[in-house]
Amino acid sequence: MTTFRILVPALLVAALGCAHPAAAQAGPANFCRPADDDAEAIRLYASRLVRAEDGVLRETADDYGIPLLPSADVTFVLEGSVCRRAARRYSQELGEKGQLERTVHLIRLGTARQDVRYIAWDPDFAAGEYQIAMVLDHNLQPLASFTH
Repeated sequence: MTTFRILVPALLVAALGCAHPAAAQAGPANFCRPADDDAEAIRLYASRLVRAEDGVLRETADDYGIPLLPSADVTFVLEGSVCRRAARRYSQELGEKGQLERTVHLIRLGTARQDVRYIAWDPDFAAGEYQIAMVLDHNLQPLASFTH
């Protein structure tokens, strides 16, 4: 009878789609946000930065630590473990401690490990009317940030 009393509430929770309290504290299963129109706009901007050989865009890319790359090397990241690390770094740089609920858009620039850069941002976080994007190196250490 004891097994039945424990099992029925567990089945009800599962049937109703409610998460176990411990699972709710664990954060999202995948910290990657799917691409949307705004994310695509940032990916296109990053594609322009990596191709820029001179002018203001090249100066901006240099300020961000972004090397010259083929635009085909600018891709969305959907690997949960990488997004989780990027989401944590993003939260840390914002001065937030223990924030595990954040999900981020993450764009990878490059394929050779030492040249890889990432652009991470959380569209749910804004500074006034602008969102903050961070440029991270291959170890997810911050290089620069910009608003959009």
